[in-house]
Amino acid sequence: MGAVAMSRPDGKLHVWMLDVGHNNAVFAQTPGGAQILVDGGRFPSRLLTAIGDRMPFTDREIEVLVITQPDEFEIGALAAVLERYDIGVVLWNGQPNQSEAFSQLQAELARHEVVIVRAGYTLNFDDGVRLEVLHPHEQPALTDDIDENTLVLRLGLGDISFLLTSDLSREGQAALMENGQWPLATVLQLPQHGTARSLGDSFLQAVQPQAVLIQTDRANRRGDPDSDILARLDNVPIFRTDEGGTLHLWTDGKTLEAAAN
Repeated sequence: MGAVAMSRPDGKLHVWMLDVGHNNAVFAQTPGGAQILVDGGRFPSRLLTAIGDRMPFTDREIEVLVITQPDEFEIGALAAVLERYDIGVVLWNGQPNQSEAFSQLQAELARHEVVIVRAGYTLNFDDGVRLEVLHPHEQPALTDDIDENTLVLRLGLGDISFLLTSDLSREGQAALMENGQWPLATVLQLPQHGTARSLGDSFLQAVQPQAVLIQTDRANRRGDPDSDILARLDNVPIFRTDEGGTLHLWTDGKTLEAAAN
């Protein structure tokens, strides 16, 4: 009963950084009740449980699914989502991949509407939420580096916005800005889980975040997030899934609140 009540539209934009390990998975609900899923990690049962806990059990549609890059660590669990839920539209950067995980995902995607997007694409919802694509500038090829060409999204309502960076590399951050995109945002999802040398100085200065989110796992072998990266964030509030589990943020377009749940 409590889960159903919490999942009902309340006029606010809700964003969850899901605790699915050392992977990218972001779930959002707009003020009008539309759901957005960005990637999903590689553990199907973990992802389905996280989504089910935040959607009414009678709701079997996710309006927008975004695939930021064809990396098994980001897409491995998505085939299970496509089997269970109806998807309104799938957005991705169009980069092919020869991995088994991506081949399985493509088979499921054949039943859905898929739109290849690039910088400049904007999806506006009737309730005022906007989803902007800031990167890449062009559709990447099979041989292009996936981290340099990952989809970068800015999800916003009113004066509050979330910059969702997935595994964007420093080279990708520089290319985003060189192509004329300005990544100013209220909340920054730290690229590449905050691994060493993953955050460009000019990129951080351009975002000017008021809060930083980190999706990571205590058991990750790289030791993320890197201490030097954290030190460069100065006095910006940092929220981490390895410390608080799933991170929940919500806004009415003017104020921003956060909790771990």
